[in-house]
Amino acid sequence: MIINLTQHPATQEQREAGVRDVAPERTQRLHQLLTFEEAPDVYGLRSRAAQLFHIFEDETLNANWDEQKSWPRVMIGGAPYFMSHLEDCFISEGITVLYAFSQRTSVEERQADGSVVKRTVFVHEGFVVNEPQ
Repeated sequence: MIINLTQHPATQEQREAGVRDVAPERTQRLHQLLTFEEAPDVYGLRSRAAQLFHIFEDETLNANWDEQKSWPRVMIGGAPYFMSHLEDCFISEGITVLYAFSQRTSVEERQADGSVVKRTVFVHEGFVVNEPQ
């Protein structure tokens, strides 16, 4: 099981790889903790990291451990200045941290009026892993 602690819902490919979004009742709090309206200090960053760890704990408490093949891991992503604090928080507790690795692919779609819309699609290719030592 991989708990998704990013602002974005897991893609189908990520869900197939074992990523699980947080429960709907925790989604708003997750987004609040990952959104910064002003420059945070180190204490604020550490506090938010600890609060996100508690969300992770809540998510893993109700897991069906009979179906699990490995210890829960966490997928993180967001503001670069926050990731080292968040990663340290999980690594210090023995939790493996994953970052999604995606390829950007351009897709052209012909519209009913004959025009073409070009959009970028992110295709999940795997994870960059940081494991506790």
